[in-house]
Amino acid sequence: MKKQITNFNFFLGAALLSLFMISASFAQTPTFKADKRTQAPADYLAPAIDISNTAASKVYMDGGVTVTEMVSEYLFPSSIDVSGSKVVIQNFGASESSYFWSLETGLLSFTGLGTRVNSNGIVAGDFIYDGFPGGMSAETGGIYSITEEAWTFLGINPEFPDLNDNLYNSVWGMSDDGATIVGMQIHEGWSATAFKWTANDGYQNIGNSLEYDSRASGISRNGEVIYGWASTEMGFWSPVIWHNDTYTLLNTDGDGEAMCASAEGTYVAGILAESAFVWSENGGMETFGTYDDYPTIVMEDGSAFGFTGVFPASIRRAFYKDPEGNMSTFSDYAQSRGMQNAQDWTFY
Repeated sequence: MKKQITNFNFFLGAALLSLFMISASFAQTPTFKADKRTQAPADYLAPAIDISNTAASKVYMDGGVTVTEMVSEYLFPSSIDVSGSKVVIQNFGASESSYFWSLETGLLSFTGLGTRVNSNGIVAGDFIYDGFPGGMSAETGGIYSITEEAWTFLGINPEFPDLNDNLYNSVWGMSDDGATIVGMQIHEGWSATAFKWTANDGYQNIGNSLEYDSRASGISRNGEVIYGWASTEMGFWSPVIWHNDTYTLLNTDGDGEAMCASAEGTYVAGILAESAFVWSENGGMETFGTYDDYPTIVMEDGSAFGFTGVFPASIRRAFYKDPEGNMSTFSDYAQSRGMQNAQDWTFY
């Protein structure tokens, strides 16, 4: 009998990775807040999750691999810490809450959008802050403490102090030590500028040197390489990285987005108009797959993980790309890592 894993989020202890899943855009022109990983049709309703039993996680032993079911609903694990023991989870589509999971705590719910988590249980993301001048409230970036159950505001960006609407800025990434946070700043005319933030130096608007809008969509674990997109004159997104206080446009001839970086920032991976790509300073741009392949993790050897397909999740399939560019199913990869019954599982 085949095991069909249609609504289980899990991580493989042997691989120490989270299957990050991306859905395709449902609009011709992307919005600043569009996240291909969790985007869903406007009428999609996120499931109501019962977290009353916080110790309900199930553990499966399969050969040399441990598979842990965190919650029996189809959600999106947006980040896993370096030890593989803490996970922050989002809903697909619009939602005002997120989830945190560990073996010790089970599944916890918290208000706001959790984006990244580190080994200290610190979550970076967005929440509603009501302390803006004049008593105004808006969605803004912050840091959430699981132990204290509270958000901390990053503060006002000195170069962009004014609140234009109900979105001030948004956090998209955090280094593993929690020292550096990146995202996008919304300012006059609904323009967006990529920023980097540290507790010591505050905001640095790294997108200012670009001609049009930009977003920092993430940062390598060591905090050295920031990746994301920069808008072109026609409004398309183009993949970009920031390193050593300068930026590099990875694809000046077409649209795309950088979506992940390896731990030390050696490799960056993402999507182009007609393919996926892996980029490095030494090797340059190397394309693979098709427009329908979305890399969400890239390793220090240039291998990558991701998925093929769009929303709804039932048609998605996880893939693995080896350092030489050969693609295979995640079932094949899991089997090679010691999961004896991997071919009996459906990895979305």
